[in-house]
Formats: sequence, structure tokens, C-alpha cells
Amino acid sequence: MLQQKVAAIKESIAQNQASVRQYTWTAHTEISVKGEVKNEKDELCKYGPDGQGRQDAGQKAQKEQPADPQQAATKQKVVAALKNDPKMREQFLNKVAAPIANKLFECGMVP
Repeated sequence: MLQQKVAAIKESIAQNQASVRQYTWTAHTEISVKGEVKNEKDELCKYGPDGQGRQDAGQKAQKEQPADPQQAATKQKVVAALKNDPKMREQFLNKVAAPIANKLFECGMVP
């Protein structure tokens, strides 16, 4: 009789842990310097396979702050250079896109 109660409690604990691992939540991070907000981001969090909460790299939703004119000009120059130089574009994409694609596979977002 005692063994049956212990088994029932263990089963209940396992079911509760399985249901808790389905929850997701949003973590909000705000970086400010001298009271001025420099960066904000919201990240989707969930439980990992080890049962620990973690931020899901594949589900980041970052709010962009308005860029200053110098940053906007630099961005336009870089985009123009990538459009005009196929070799540079290939090297850039190999360096940037490959790690992103690997993260998507690791997070199970790509079947």
C-alpha cells in the first residue's frame, strides 16, 4: 500500500514537471547609460532539455532604437558595398548566415 502511494506521488511529480516544461515567458532587458535607454530587447524563454530555464536564441524580438545619422550613413554604405561586390557579399553571408542557420537547427526550428 505504501509502495503504491510512493509510486503515485512519483508519477504525479513527473507529470507536473512535464507540464511545467511546456511554459514559455518573455524576458525584458533594458540597457541604459546615465538614465538614457540605449537598447531594449524582449526574448522568448522556455525550459531546455535539462529542465533549466533558458532564453531561446531563435525567438528574439529586439526593439531597435532610432539610429543616429552617422550610423544610418554607415549602414547605407555597407549595404551598397554588399550589393555591388558579390565576393564580399558571399564572404559576409558565409560568416554571418552559417552560425544563424546552425542555431536554428539546434533550437529545433528547422526540421
